[in-house]
Amino acid sequence: TILVIIASCLLAKLNIQSSYSVINPNTLEFETKIVKVKNLLTSDGVKLVIGNAATNLASFSAFINLIVALIGLSVAHASGFIKTFIRKKTLNVNNKVITFIIILLGIFSSLINDVGYVVLIPLSALVFTANKRSPLLGITTAFCGVTFGYGVSLFTGGMDVALVQLTELASHLVDSSYHVALLSNIFIMIASSIILAFVGTIAIETFVVKKIGKYKNSEELESTMDLTDLVILDDKDKLEQEYLTKKGLKYAYIVGIIMLIIFIYMIVPGLPNSGLLLDMNETAYFKQLFGDNSYFQSGFTYLASLWFLAVGLAYGIGAKTIKNDKELLEKISVFYKDIGSLIITIFF
Repeated sequence: TILVIIASCLLAKLNIQSSYSVINPNTLEFETKIVKVKNLLTSDGVKLVIGNAATNLASFSAFINLIVALIGLSVAHASGFIKTFIRKKTLNVNNKVITFIIILLGIFSSLINDVGYVVLIPLSALVFTANKRSPLLGITTAFCGVTFGYGVSLFTGGMDVALVQLTELASHLVDSSYHVALLSNIFIMIASSIILAFVGTIAIETFVVKKIGKYKNSEELESTMDLTDLVILDDKDKLEQEYLTKKGLKYAYIVGIIMLIIFIYMIVPGLPNSGLLLDMNETAYFKQLFGDNSYFQSGFTYLASLWFLAVGLAYGIGAKTIKNDKELLEKISVFYKDIGSLIITIFF
């Protein structure tokens, strides 16, 4: 930061500037824009830095979305829903298949802004931990899927809606009547998604797994050090625990399905009071759903967090893993214990 401030002073004193060309959307003609270096050591420069420090952090959408996503995930994790669900659904599933699914979901996540970074990455850490694999491996797998799969998917998403408009605008320099279809890249996107998922799985399982090594969670480490603290459940306790787990999952499934139906209804146009999350100023449905002013697009992270929050609470009430709000807050605080270092890093 200090070097940038010093460099801004020197470059501004030397009157360094640059020009670039843009297309005027009205005349379709090239226009030249000039940008000059701002001196941050002047009074105006100091005001700029101080005045925008807090705004700069608050406007970093990925960080804000991460905090919002962690609210729902932390409740679902603290109640035991995520751990129980993952163990039941992935117990007999090959680790390579799980890796493939995570990478494929990462590729698909670019349909909706940066949801893969803020929802899938922490969720993948929990999935891998529940399957007795390193959470760091889960984070790496999800990050790779989101990153090298960014912009490709089996469907057309928000990025395509924005880029197709730019492509069509550029094509008008050659032919003013040319139309770029929203699905023009769909075949290469589908092929790319599948190929990337396979290549990514091979790379993760062949190279990254060896680098990270075998993982032991805190429970396993404690059990190897002191066996006197192990709790032996009798048959009656096991049956009761199994009954409560099933009851919790039943509650969670019911609440989860109801909320999904509500969310789907909110993105379906033409029904009574439906389409609440769509941008009804657009005519094409893809633009209504993934356009810049779509509430579904901008609020998806909140919707996902709300879903995990409701499902987690439903499971906790049914399985009796949540006794009161105070206990719940103590449990979810563990999720945020290292968030301070993240805030400091992102701020600078």
